Amino acid sequence: MASHIDSTENEELNFVYPQKSDAELQNAYYVLKMLSNPLIVSFSSQLALFALRIHLPIGFAIKHTIFKHFCGGETLKESRVAIDKLGESGIGTTLDYSVESTDSEAFFNSTMHEILDAIAYVKENPLVNNLAIKPTGLVSERLLQKTAKGIALGEREKARFVAGVGRIDQICKAGAEMGIEVYIDAEGSEDQDAIDEIAVAMMSKYNSEIAVVFTTLQMYRTDRLSYLDTLVAKAQEEGFKIGVKLVRGAYWERESAKEKNIVFEVKSDTDEAFNKALDTCIDHIDHFAICNATHNEESTRYLTKIMDEKGIAKDDNRIHFSQLYGMSDHISYTLASAGYNVTKYLPYGKVKQVIPYLIRRAQENSSIAGQMSREMAMIAEARRRAKQSPNS
Repeated sequence: MASHIDSTENEELNFVYPQKSDAELQNAYYVLKMLSNPLIVSFSSQLALFALRIHLPIGFAIKHTIFKHFCGGETLKESRVAIDKLGESGIGTTLDYSVESTDSEAFFNSTMHEILDAIAYVKENPLVNNLAIKPTGLVSERLLQKTAKGIALGEREKARFVAGVGRIDQICKAGAEMGIEVYIDAEGSEDQDAIDEIAVAMMSKYNSEIAVVFTTLQMYRTDRLSYLDTLVAKAQEEGFKIGVKLVRGAYWERESAKEKNIVFEVKSDTDEAFNKALDTCIDHIDHFAICNATHNEESTRYLTKIMDEKGIAKDDNRIHFSQLYGMSDHISYTLASAGYNVTKYLPYGKVKQVIPYLIRRAQENSSIAGQMSREMAMIAEARRRAKQSPNS
């Protein structure tokens, strides 16, 4: 990272897993080791989905292994332990109710009320900075896809779609009233045009003074840089602030297999697009709030570098760094120790409902073998040091 973050490997390790017990480190090591094998990940993912379909009782085994590593708990109350531990190191929390959707109005309403409860919780807990919402947990994915394609909706479909947008509006309104940021997550390209329109409408409505509502840009898409430029022009013309969460993207294999390929085929192109998006955001920082949501060390270094060059304070409220809970702790803790604004995305929800999310995390980890090996080496070193400590 930038010069004030660059350090020897031993110094950097001082910031890794500072509150975790040996048992927690051991669990983390074995989970990451399992996820480093793509064949095991593929087989286990299919087995878990099959077990869910035939109602096998697999929740207990998952809860005490991969769920424990990547999630805060099944409820907000259970998640408090993880929130407090992160806070002790100056790391905030982004709450992420990560249950996967069914096309049911009852499910969508239940999800909305859970998120509204989370907003009230955030208001009372200074260690929680913001929350994320998954659009397909609030509105029918089928209707998002039809809208994105410009297909006319029937009267009943229109009513359902309007109700879904209304749920997102209620959440954004509650966030704006309480000063709590709401990140609207990105999804598959077949849904995204409709989600983009909803996100822009919410930003235009609630971001007049500060950015409360954030849209998410998946920078592995070849069209996102030009879309960002369009968003800048629209915000300047209409007078609202842009909240943007930058990610590389979580659906590359699925997207790249489509007949119309809209994602970069080479990772370096995605990396270049991501850093150019950071340039655009910083060049227009008076109109932006940024969440740099990446596990990529180079992009993290790059943002600290351009912040330094532009004279932007490390704790500027318009700029946050974020990583997923259970991943890239060496980045999170190092940044927090240097005084940057850092959050961890903390998923929570019933184990069986969160399994699809966990499968995506497993697949994501298995595709970054070098980073996995680095994290496993850090965990092993942290355990070795702890055992050699006079206080152990």
